[in-house]
Amino acid sequence: MPNVPRHLEDIAPGTSLLPIPFCLSLFACLFFAVTIALDAKVFRGTFTLPAWLSVGNIDDARALLSALLGAVSTVLALIFSVSLLVFSAAATQFGPRLMHRFLRDRTMQIALGLFIAAFFHVLLTFIAVRQHGADQFVPQLTIMTTCTLVVISFASLVFFNNKIAMSIQTNNVLPGILEDLQTVVTRRSYSIAQQAKRTSEIPQNLGPLQLRDVAELQKLSARDGAAVRSVISGFVQVIHFERMASETAQAKVVISLLFRPGQFVGQGETIARVLPAQCVKALGPSVIGAVKLGRHRNLEQDLEFAIAQLVEIALRALSPAINDTYTAIYCIDWLGEAIRGLANLPEQTGIWSSEGGKVSILFPPLQFRDIVKTAFDLLRQASIGNAAVKIHLLHTWSRLAPDLTNPIQSQSLLEQAQAVWDATSQETMAAVDRADIKLAYDSSVELLSAFLKEEGHPKNAAFPTAAFDRSDHA
Repeated sequence: MPNVPRHLEDIAPGTSLLPIPFCLSLFACLFFAVTIALDAKVFRGTFTLPAWLSVGNIDDARALLSALLGAVSTVLALIFSVSLLVFSAAATQFGPRLMHRFLRDRTMQIALGLFIAAFFHVLLTFIAVRQHGADQFVPQLTIMTTCTLVVISFASLVFFNNKIAMSIQTNNVLPGILEDLQTVVTRRSYSIAQQAKRTSEIPQNLGPLQLRDVAELQKLSARDGAAVRSVISGFVQVIHFERMASETAQAKVVISLLFRPGQFVGQGETIARVLPAQCVKALGPSVIGAVKLGRHRNLEQDLEFAIAQLVEIALRALSPAINDTYTAIYCIDWLGEAIRGLANLPEQTGIWSSEGGKVSILFPPLQFRDIVKTAFDLLRQASIGNAAVKIHLLHTWSRLAPDLTNPIQSQSLLEQAQAVWDATSQETMAAVDRADIKLAYDSSVELLSAFLKEEGHPKNAAFPTAAFDRSDHA
């Protein structure tokens, strides 16, 4: 039976401050053992060091090591204090969901590890310096190694300070989020293309389910499928489709998943339905094991998470406590760039098939309309009373028009533009601001609706015909 998770990981991958400092400290201790062994040979006269490799007598060595130990201890405490201060400022300015970006920074982890390693090395060297009667053991090589390690540690402090200064700037955080998203989009595009190739054949499932219509298969799963319930609660991080598909192909069943990556699942909540129902006992643990839940969202399969991070920064900038319209506008620019990249992502069909086009897994796909709502709904609602943000939103949608690939994408942005104008029509504002918003709205509607007219796409009933008629809003 597969390993069914019973608890959640408390940290996101790569964000722990323990592995790198621990490894560097262990290496420092091992290196100390090597150098102290060489110094012991020198003390016994079986090995000779160059004359220049000396720090003086035992008093000089103890004075030097005492000073190094105090300096390293002070800076180590300073690094911890600065790191906590930066984390606190980052959580306030960018939100706690972006903390993983700062905790994952290798420069900070290496600098912290070097100072901890230097502390252990200096402490061990200080203990090793001793005197028995007339015999004085001064490990010259080990002391010089300690000095070198301390110098390297202080050099890393310069890089640490520079990285901290750069990482807390909004103009550096936003492109970093977009770069992560682009990497995931490239990987997802290939995966979706491979699935589209397999599902290009007529979908079917052999055995007791002689169905060819996927919609009918979904209805049948909802009606007759047996429920698979989650044993824990958390965010869906990764769904291992390949593992699940291989097992369902052998059992000739269909699994209908009810959640996609990024959504929250409660303990005991139904996460999937298995058809035929009698197979749930055998495949239930496999389904639970293939759906990884965690306390944190991540970008591995959750494209909305990057969008949500950009939106969170913008919302904090628009909050009454900060009221930073410029930062919100910067976020809208990068959101537009993210949407431009996602517009070319192939639409998911909600089907994961095995080789030969046999349907084995159904799942709720992430559609372009869902991405648009995640990106702009909260921002649009928070922009009430802020004409500058509304105008910039409308201009951003206008600039996206040439990059859209189908009428549904245009319709999604037209709905957002209409919602902005509906809210503006009910607000009390200066006439000049209303006129600027109207001008931006007209331009946005004209560019986005042109795509629909070129494609011969009928206007959606959810989007009023009056939205295209500017005279109605004059």
